Amino acid sequence: MTNQVHLRRIDLERLSAGEAVADASHLAHCDACAAAVESIRLEARTFVQRRPAATVLEQVRARRAPWWRRWWPVVAVSLAAGLAFLVFTGAPDEVRFKGTSFAVLVNGVVPLVPGVAVHAGDELSFVVESSRAGHVLVLDVETGRPVHAFVPSGGQRSMAIGAGRTVLPDGVRLDDAAVPEWVALLFCEGAVSLEDLELTAPAGGAAPVIRHEGCRVQVLSITRSVK
Repeated sequence: MTNQVHLRRIDLERLSAGEAVADASHLAHCDACAAAVESIRLEARTFVQRRPAATVLEQVRARRAPWWRRWWPVVAVSLAAGLAFLVFTGAPDEVRFKGTSFAVLVNGVVPLVPGVAVHAGDELSFVVESSRAGHVLVLDVETGRPVHAFVPSGGQRSMAIGAGRTVLPDGVRLDDAAVPEWVALLFCEGAVSLEDLELTAPAGGAAPVIRHEGCRVQVLSITRSVK
């Protein structure tokens, strides 16, 4: 009897998070892999139910321990649960960005996702994982204010990173701005500068649109608590 070949753990996790995987059709004829995907999804749902984002964030504020002391254990748990990463998506033919993802963490713990509110003084930190080397640029976009870079801090050009997981060196502490604000995450094939980007400024509450040939862009809203 021939032993059946199963999908790698990383591919199972990506499938559980809704990512495209080359061998996704394998699930149709492999009960073991299909069951593994469902198990990972169940772990993620259980994690969210036990540790709601708002509750975790309040616990973090109460402790106010330096985010870097908790960084790696928390990221590992988040990745295992399939919660931390926001996956870049695009047209089917844009395979050169396949496998690239970002995480934005509030105080080193809570993924910045819709519904998570932040406060002045909270710290944002950034992790990128990619199957290939490239360039990254993390921008702060505020209504009525000039765009500037979170990463590299105060810079005008992107920074090069290698393949694999990279903790970006520059985090940011949020101010008490009252205007609508977004963080834009760019992963590009080559170096880019702020002046190279095509930017449609936010208007009427709509998110900004940022484009550049050879770049994948993800834009996230920074929602401050009304408390």
